[in-house]
Amino acid sequence: MSPPLWLRFAATTMQRPFSELMLRHEDSVESVAFSPDGKQIVSGSRDKTARVWNADGSGTPLVFRGHADSVESVAFSP
Repeated sequence: MSPPLWLRFAATTMQRPFSELMLRHEDSVESVAFSPDGKQIVSGSRDKTARVWNADGSGTPLVFRGHADSVESVAFSP
């Protein structure tokens, strides 16, 4: 049995320079998760936002604002 797609994608992505993978928030990042297909990353931060990024580093993140406090846990639904 081969490893799940997200794990294979994560291993490939982590071989790239870190500058391509920088998840920028205005405060510390508390949690991150890969989407089931490995194409996106969601991050939660003390800046009270959650952001969805393209895992290949392209584009601009989708920013979810309006949380009352830090976003300490994030996940994708399969």
